[in-house]
Amino acid sequence: MTELDAQVSDAVKEVLAVKITNLNFCYNNPYDLNSQEQALSGVDLELPRGSRCLLLGANGAGKSTLLRILAGKHMHQKDEVLVLGQPAFYQTLGLSGVSLLGGGWTRTIAFAGNNIPYQADIKVGDMMADLQKEFSERRNELYTILEIDPSWRMHQVSDGQRRRVQIMLGLLRPFKLLLIDEMTVDLDVLARRSFLSYLEKESNARGATIVYATHIFDGLEGFATDIVLLEGGKMVRNCKYDEIKKEPSYEGLYGFIVSFLEQMLVERQAKEKLKKESDINKPQEEKSEVQPFATPINCGYTPGRMMGYFK
Repeated sequence: MTELDAQVSDAVKEVLAVKITNLNFCYNNPYDLNSQEQALSGVDLELPRGSRCLLLGANGAGKSTLLRILAGKHMHQKDEVLVLGQPAFYQTLGLSGVSLLGGGWTRTIAFAGNNIPYQADIKVGDMMADLQKEFSERRNELYTILEIDPSWRMHQVSDGQRRRVQIMLGLLRPFKLLLIDEMTVDLDVLARRSFLSYLEKESNARGATIVYATHIFDGLEGFATDIVLLEGGKMVRNCKYDEIKKEPSYEGLYGFIVSFLEQMLVERQAKEKLKKESDINKPQEEKSEVQPFATPINCGYTPGRMMGYFK
């Protein structure tokens, strides 16, 4: 390797896995372009390669939306979201190292969901057979870790076993960035522990980055390097896990997140009370200002939704 090649290699290694700058994102009502819902507001995030980030927050905080944006599923301004050094939505070829374990399925990005292919009369060993053959070593390791029998027929297995197969298929191809949207809910305690150990090994050995949104905290103590707290589409806190462990009030990850959620609940209830009191004196509802990244009509696309028509 020449000196120039070494410098290029070092520069590539130093590229952040995730860089988000002032991300504002809203969903449009496809039937009423004047109706918008702010999903994310002013989000800033930087994650170096090899990070293991826990994305935490209440239901509706924006966790799934943020993960889908990182996976290139929603449009954004090019400079707002960089994944592996590339704009997430616009550089699909550059995202070949991104895997999203979530609620749907596509072959362009390893994306495991709970759709028809996982309930059909087909053997595990025959699913995505070419990929299983190409990465046979990883396949065998995942079979062992997740206790999967390749002779299982998908229409006969339990929900927990089906979830294990979904995870295995999503992780077959080596990933540089893994986005997990609560995929361990059906796994038992031992399977979840084995899965987290595998992810930690992938992170330490290959420098893979993991962003994990979850509401299940058993086995996560000591897993994360970074903690991101979301509330109402806004990033309330972004810190290193080692920082929160040093806080005098810290008594474990579960207690930390419960305390945060309780605090956010109190604040939400206070805001709702003020809004109700304000609405009594205002006969016409005032719409809150949203900050879309584009105009309502943009070549058939709108912020957050691909429109099926052109104007």
